Amino acid sequence: MSEHWLKLIGSSKNPCPEHYSKPYVDFSKSKRPRHVHPGDRVVLYAAGGSKRLFALAKVTSEVYDITSETIDNKDYETYPYRVNIEYIFRVPVSAGIHIEEITTPQRNLLSAVQGSYLRLKPEEFNLAKSNLQEAAPD
Repeated sequence: MSEHWLKLIGSSKNPCPEHYSKPYVDFSKSKRPRHVHPGDRVVLYAAGGSKRLFALAKVTSEVYDITSETIDNKDYETYPYRVNIEYIFRVPVSAGIHIEEITTPQRNLLSAVQGSYLRLKPEEFNLAKSNLQEAAPD
């Protein structure tokens, strides 16, 4: 059974770009994302200011180490783990939905995010999916 994740893109020092379209997401060295697998769904969250969800994607690879590759990411020492993704839909960050739109009475997602990703509960994922689908162009 697939899992659902909230994946932070960017930080307060390096905010997510308005049009994020990379075919992968990277994870910090603090904790290898060993629970993320192909078929899982990730909701991309623009950290560093906007606090908006802007894409839904499917994980298409196992986690792999990028430190030994020739890559375009200068921060590979900080973010050495990667999974490839395939977008289901995405919008520019400014057209995304605010994270509070998927916060439930059981959990405040703004305070729950402690690392670069977080497992979403089914009701949080369903809210994110339906709200993002409404925001996405046909």
